[in-house]
Amino acid sequence: MTPETSKTVSERRRRRGGPTSPFGKWVFFNVVNPTVKIILRSPLHPLLSSRVLLLTFKGYKTGKEFMIALTYVRAGKYLVVFTQRKWWKNFSIPAEVKVRLQGKVLSGTAQAVIESQNVAQQVLSLARRLGPEEARRRLPFHVDWAVPTLAEIAADTQGTILIQIELLQDAEV
Repeated sequence: MTPETSKTVSERRRRRGGPTSPFGKWVFFNVVNPTVKIILRSPLHPLLSSRVLLLTFKGYKTGKEFMIALTYVRAGKYLVVFTQRKWWKNFSIPAEVKVRLQGKVLSGTAQAVIESQNVAQQVLSLARRLGPEEARRRLPFHVDWAVPTLAEIAADTQGTILIQIELLQDAEV
């Protein structure tokens, strides 16, 4: 087992700058997230909307509507987001979503890519299309994007779920 694959999800999240302490999580979910949502729904959305979207979906068990702010990457006709949270289970089968993307609300269908080898392969494909500098800025993984290997990406994406969002409208935003 390499040092990279032996890291826990918490250790990888800490390296990516995610909140790990109870206070940090409270601040993130009660201050940062609501502020980002307000900005993305306001005329100030250009400050964030080139990298952050609002995803609205219904819970598969309760039918309750959820809205979350996520960083995204364009991948051809798809928007791609990553998570290590359990909300991805709402997309284990294709589900309808609304996406607030660059000031516009669009409909789409989201599907989770769960199998780790498929996630790693899609991340590698994204990295190659983006190029090293843009991959370093846009993808939430820490690998050498100049010469990424599938094994290196697979180690760093362990426990990560990829959500593909196919927009139903022609979204050239």
